[in-house]
Amino acid sequence: MDPVEFLRNHPPFDAVSESGLAHLGGALEVVYAPKNRAIMRIGDPRNDYLYVVRKGAARLEREGRLLTVLEEGDMFGFTSLLAGSSPNFDVVADDELLLYRIPREAFDRVRGEPTFNEFFV
Repeated sequence: MDPVEFLRNHPPFDAVSESGLAHLGGALEVVYAPKNRAIMRIGDPRNDYLYVVRKGAARLEREGRLLTVLEEGDMFGFTSLLAGSSPNFDVVADDELLLYRIPREAFDRVRGEPTFNEFFV
């Protein structure tokens, strides 16, 4: 499935304009992580990406404790992206993981759309 079509089928991207989706599609990167690979860790440098799970699952952990499992369509990285800070959680691939990584600039541009922005605030 085309990345834009995938995003269109998952909230909050389902409320984004066609031009906003096209911008996201042109900016996003596809990232692969093998099982048990850390995607981000507490204390890493400032996070500049929103991550969307395309395929697979990721564990959201703090101090080695499982907080939740993220699956297809789930997002992470937005709390530290909004705060301009380092990650607040460890995120580790629970199995082979395919992610869409959206850079800060593209995320900020689409946040100008009220319905999308309301999802995060």
